[in-house]
Amino acid sequence: MEFRRFAQRAAGCALVILAVAPERTQAQKQGMTPALESVRKLLDKYNDPIVAVHDGFYSSVACISYPSGGGEGSMRYAAGAMGVHFLNMGNVGPKLDPSKPQVLIYEPQGDKLRLVAAEWFMPAELAGGKAPSILGHNDTLTAYPYDPDQAKQLIKDAGAEGKTITLVGESSGRWLNDRELVEAVASFWKDAGLTVDLQTPEFGAYLDVLFDRENRQDAIFVSSSNDILDPSRQLNTYYASDGVGSSNSDQQLTDLVHQGQSTLDPAERDSIYQQAVKIAYDKAYFAFLVSNEDLYGMSERMQWTPRVDSKLLVKEMSVTG
Repeated sequence: MEFRRFAQRAAGCALVILAVAPERTQAQKQGMTPALESVRKLLDKYNDPIVAVHDGFYSSVACISYPSGGGEGSMRYAAGAMGVHFLNMGNVGPKLDPSKPQVLIYEPQGDKLRLVAAEWFMPAELAGGKAPSILGHNDTLTAYPYDPDQAKQLIKDAGAEGKTITLVGESSGRWLNDRELVEAVASFWKDAGLTVDLQTPEFGAYLDVLFDRENRQDAIFVSSSNDILDPSRQLNTYYASDGVGSSNSDQQLTDLVHQGQSTLDPAERDSIYQQAVKIAYDKAYFAFLVSNEDLYGMSERMQWTPRVDSKLLVKEMSVTG
């Protein structure tokens, strides 16, 4: 199993990865600074994963490994492995503590786990910076509160206890943990008192459902990127009632989206789109789940800086040695 240097797109978070495996060459030992050697010693206790669990780490349990390459659905993977990840969200904060990594990575060896790396990361906002925002981002909107009891009460008040709701995802692994994500949502909704008809067709059939304008399902999972930081793509597709992936009939929202698309003044467009996203927020047309950041693994010999648009251009890469 090989673990390499990683680079994280600056818009998302600061990321540091340290290999902590005890076996090192003499050259590696000589190149180890006192500070890094001190961090290694601080992490020695996590050679025992039970200690990690006691300290608040939660295991991903499975190790994703393709020794000879492989894939799932339409996704193909080169030979290699990601290890078993142990995550501790309690260690995420505005300062990085060398003794408190957020992630520990273990390599399965027989019936045991061997610590091979640790990760420290910090969201850009906590680091004092601010990730680039899309035009129309409304700072006044906050995440919906997590309140299972209120959810149960709302369902009860609506006379919807035990009613069936259809949730459509997809099963090809096109997006990171997509199937696991919709399964978690289905579980939450069941706990709130609904009967969930969870459907995870293969990707082609999923697209047929997503873009079927005549027969809209109750809820559909979608992951959509926007690397040019302009909202017209997502708002015209999913917010406007005439969008190919839309599931509402809100004419006021549709008019704002169309108005924003044809407005040239950036400040005016920003104001229009802020109004549009607030309408969608107030009427709960969407339940936002996660925002994936691009993470790249590469050889120590490669020189390359990740791009905000996620493009991989070989002409911008160089290899030394």
